[in-house]
Amino acid sequence: MKSMKLGLLFLLLIIQSSFLVDKLELENLVFDNSELPGNCKIKVVNRTNRLPCNAKSNPFISADSEYIACFVSKFISDTLLIQKVNRGLFSIYTDGAEIGIFAVKTDSKSTAELIKKDVELNNENMDRSELFLSGSHFIWLWRDKGKNENFNEIKTMIEKELYTNR
Repeated sequence: MKSMKLGLLFLLLIIQSSFLVDKLELENLVFDNSELPGNCKIKVVNRTNRLPCNAKSNPFISADSEYIACFVSKFISDTLLIQKVNRGLFSIYTDGAEIGIFAVKTDSKSTAELIKKDVELNNENMDRSELFLSGSHFIWLWRDKGKNENFNEIKTMIEKELYTNR
């Protein structure tokens, strides 16, 4: 009888966990200058600093299929995975060198996991990167070769958002 109750409890936990909602939104990963550590600021974009893929601002979030196809193809090689991306975030910060957050919301957790594997296999400089998964989201925090004093602080900010929005 006791083992049957434990089995039913375990089954109930499995069923409940399958209905958990991924509360993270890409907007949670946009940090304004007042939130940023030290001398880190949002990179100013002007006529000489053009944004990729016709992004309208920095940071930029969009569900536009043309933007997503262009933006995501810059870091994902598998075109079938690109088709499963619903929204994309592009943001660049600077503290003397660039720090970037590229993030996508996909159709499922398994797609996000496949994107992470694709990025790990097909991109150089992974030693200057941190990759995160949260439900159907994939987040890539990266930095330039230069010294980035604030990379770890921004990493902590992302981790806090991931923990808060589980």
